[in-house]
Amino acid sequence: MILGCCISFEHYDTVVKAGFDAITFAGTDIASWSDEKFESIREKVLGGPLKCLSVNSFCPGDIPFHGKDLDLDVIEKYTDKVCYRASQLGCRYIGIGAGKNKRILPGEEREKAEREMDEVWRVLCSVAAKYNMDILMESITSLDTNYLTKAREAYALVKRLGIPNFHLVYDIYHDWADDQGPEVISEIADEIRVVHLSNLEKGKRTYLVEKDIPLYKAYYDEIRKAGYEGEFNIECFEKDPDEKIVESYRILKSFMD
Repeated sequence: MILGCCISFEHYDTVVKAGFDAITFAGTDIASWSDEKFESIREKVLGGPLKCLSVNSFCPGDIPFHGKDLDLDVIEKYTDKVCYRASQLGCRYIGIGAGKNKRILPGEEREKAEREMDEVWRVLCSVAAKYNMDILMESITSLDTNYLTKAREAYALVKRLGIPNFHLVYDIYHDWADDQGPEVISEIADEIRVVHLSNLEKGKRTYLVEKDIPLYKAYYDEIRKAGYEGEFNIECFEKDPDEKIVESYRILKSFMD
């Protein structure tokens, strides 16, 4: 299994020091880099010890995926930029969480919004295919959105659309936040391409803590039982993360070994 960390480039050396195999950059960061900064990062990534296999935090929350302001041309252009740059870093997968972008607002017709989002997923997959990349749908806790809040729902969407490069990123945090246990993993394992993990503390994503190792291990054991051997990434959003990154790696290894 490949152990990775979702973090900005500024923490690259800390991720190396901690012992991780891979680093994952946010799509929002990748799209915002100047050409000069991108070339500098690309040079370090391709010459460095960390693999770069996937992208998280795909896009800003102000790019609508449905509704009156939906613009497929804007989405296509943005996706092309992220996919091109990500492919140059060695990435294969683009994760789509985007809880705010998916959220169906009061007064919106749900079926219409879902049809529009189906078209968005098709556009994303079409662009990604040009770069031999896959789009990975992610279910998001109901604390953050009201569409695709369960892993089974994301899995059903992937199967219904049947697009060859459309699969899943499975995020343990989102199932944990909604009191959904690890039993779903065996049902959806054939579509999982990337796994994310963070701690849940007062409704927020935090770095791993010793006391919750039994919970992490329950999900991890099901993932291994299902035969998964891909990326297993911590994805946390806290300030001053360097020491917590090192400690999280130690905790990961403690229940994986």
